[in-house]
Amino acid sequence: MPKHPSMKSPDEPTRTVRPRTFLGRRYPLATPPPRKRIFLRQNQFFIGACIVLLLIGYYFMATGGITDLVVSINKHRTPGRDNFFKVLTKFGEPEAYAVLVGIFCLLRFRSAIFVVLTGAAAGVVTGILKTIFGHARPLRYIFDNDEPLWYTLSRFDESFYRNSWAYTSFPSGHAASAFAVFGFLAFNANRYKIPVAVLCFLFASLVAISRMYLLMHFLKDVTVGATLGLLIAAAMFYLQFKVFPDRKGLDRGLLTRF
Repeated sequence: MPKHPSMKSPDEPTRTVRPRTFLGRRYPLATPPPRKRIFLRQNQFFIGACIVLLLIGYYFMATGGITDLVVSINKHRTPGRDNFFKVLTKFGEPEAYAVLVGIFCLLRFRSAIFVVLTGAAAGVVTGILKTIFGHARPLRYIFDNDEPLWYTLSRFDESFYRNSWAYTSFPSGHAASAFAVFGFLAFNANRYKIPVAVLCFLFASLVAISRMYLLMHFLKDVTVGATLGLLIAAAMFYLQFKVFPDRKGLDRGLLTRF
């Protein structure tokens, strides 16, 4: 009697049927890694590059004067660099979050919501610390402690040493925001992991440098801000899967829904 096609002998190997994925490719966003060492291995390039950059920052903080780096950077101002860093600093502001919210809405609503929460967390944490420490911004600090040096600087916005923002230097909100949002993006990337990590690292680093170039922050401000942003990004990456884990609709985006 011929065997029905659906009937299999016990000795026949079972063939694994792989589920179909969107457009036949691997899903573009990462799922939560089960262990921290897997998370570190999956994001070793971005995290490793950030750690090296932060160690360099902490080294120069420990060995140099508080104003040395910003004054040195200020001596290399050009109109082209001014325009470049004025644009780059915007990547640490809400405009960058708005763009990423749009991108994540196409792929996963859960991540889009947590982009907003990541930005809010960075803003709240740095805002509280700014109020507690009340450190002077570079123009205010140099004017109070070395007025002759102040007159030699190429100043962008002199009002920052006179207005209410003059004592909100530590830590840098832009640096924290940039490393939080671009770190969150790098951690969520599943396809093209290394290229995405490279771009995220470059944008976050340039935002931090722009804050010193524009005489808005010292090295200590952007280094500590970047550290906080990286920690917030990692925490938000894990937290997004802990909130409403059974709401499967949040794991879809506009592209996968329609």
